[in-house]
Amino acid sequence: MKLQQLLLTMLIAAHFVRSAQAWQFQPGPRPDPYAQPPVPGGNTGFRFAPDPNLQQPAQPAAPQAQPAMQPPVGFQPNPQFAPQQFNPPLPQAVPPQTAPPQAAAPPAGVKRPDAVSLVIPGYDPLASSPNAKLPEGAALYQPSQIVATVGNQYILYGDVEPTVNQMLAPVLAKIRTDAERQELESVRPRLTQQVVRQMVETKILYLDFEREIEAKAKDKMNEIRQEIAKKMRDNFEKQLLSTREKVLTSTPEEIQDMAKRDPILPRLAILMKEHQIETLADLDQVLRRYGSSLEKQQRQFADFNLGRSNLSEKLKVKTEVSHLEMLNYYRDHADDFAVKARAKFEIISVRYDSFPNKQAAYAAIAQMGNEIYYGTPFAAVARKGSQEPNASKGGAYDWTTEKSLASEVVDRAIFSLEMNALSEILADEKSFHIVRVTDRQQAGFIPFTDAQVKIKELINQQRREVAYKECIETLRKKTVVWTIYDGEAAGTLATQPGAPGATQR
Repeated sequence: MKLQQLLLTMLIAAHFVRSAQAWQFQPGPRPDPYAQPPVPGGNTGFRFAPDPNLQQPAQPAAPQAQPAMQPPVGFQPNPQFAPQQFNPPLPQAVPPQTAPPQAAAPPAGVKRPDAVSLVIPGYDPLASSPNAKLPEGAALYQPSQIVATVGNQYILYGDVEPTVNQMLAPVLAKIRTDAERQELESVRPRLTQQVVRQMVETKILYLDFEREIEAKAKDKMNEIRQEIAKKMRDNFEKQLLSTREKVLTSTPEEIQDMAKRDPILPRLAILMKEHQIETLADLDQVLRRYGSSLEKQQRQFADFNLGRSNLSEKLKVKTEVSHLEMLNYYRDHADDFAVKARAKFEIISVRYDSFPNKQAAYAAIAQMGNEIYYGTPFAAVARKGSQEPNASKGGAYDWTTEKSLASEVVDRAIFSLEMNALSEILADEKSFHIVRVTDRQQAGFIPFTDAQVKIKELINQQRREVAYKECIETLRKKTVVWTIYDGEAAGTLATQPGAPGATQR
């Protein structure tokens, strides 16, 4: 009897196991209620599905894919959002991907970076020799290595390297590939040479300032130095905070101009921005990681500004600019007054590597396109499902110049689409996209009448630069100057003063 009960219990348990297996969840993509994903090898055009919020009669289940239902009777969509706008076939030439291609373009909406040599604030390729190089071996990488002498003043590699590293750091943080890293490192020798020459010029001007102060008040030099040092410390803090505020709201081009005029404060302001620094004490800690310190930067600031203040009294520059001079400048520098086409747009994107295959990614963005078509705000759809950098902001981008986007497909679309019209589904190397242009301005030129004030400033700036170079050359003749780059014309690096083969000038 017990044996029969045991057998009966086992049969009942087996029955429930088979029933549970029959109802077990089967893996695989869930059916999309909004759109039919494309099927390889067939007529795979995407078609709009009915609005899911409207009541529809139940459809009988069928094993095959169901055709998209038509919108309900009486529903009148906006004509500019025609269904055929979302009807491109899935590109057959691009195989399905589960991982992004190597060295592919960054997601759409991210500005295409310029060559690394152009985005280093303060770097001027014309300020160094194309064949500039660093000494081979470990010698240069010692902080005590002398790279220049100006009179009785020494410039060590330990003074130069922290500045170079600080200038490269913002760019280095954005690098993603070995090729970009190698390109950036190829700039280092020329940037090092530029920094050395800037420091040499600063020393030349500062020594001239010292000579003039000593000639006027030789007996009070200690008092004067203490007074100047206190004044420079106060000015350093005030001007650094002011420069930091400007950097936070300036464009890359404006920051580049600031860094060319002042090689110290803009660099430190960028460092504070990158590291989210609020106090000078925190800035000192970050500077020490680079091998520098706040005290050293204050000293460089003092040398630079004291030398420049003395120089301004020596420069005699004509400030009057004639109408003909301005007109000739406008014609000779027409490209500087060109205005590129620009646009504001919205975008939603899905990445191939976020889905099992490209068909699933296509179905996902098609569903989002349907939601926008049937009235869901673009920003709400973008925040909910888009996978591009500005999704949290509703996929909206402010003024963007033509040919500045990483995705050429998206770039072409936003400068060719009708205003406020949804694009078809766009495909590039990494993602599917749908875009809508909200505003656009065509390319053109700034009128001469509007550019005259700027032209006058630029002409006077050119005159000051010419006068500055002439003054530096005059002062250089009064000072014994040597740099490690003195032998570059012969393809070699100069040795230190006093060493065999050393040169002085």
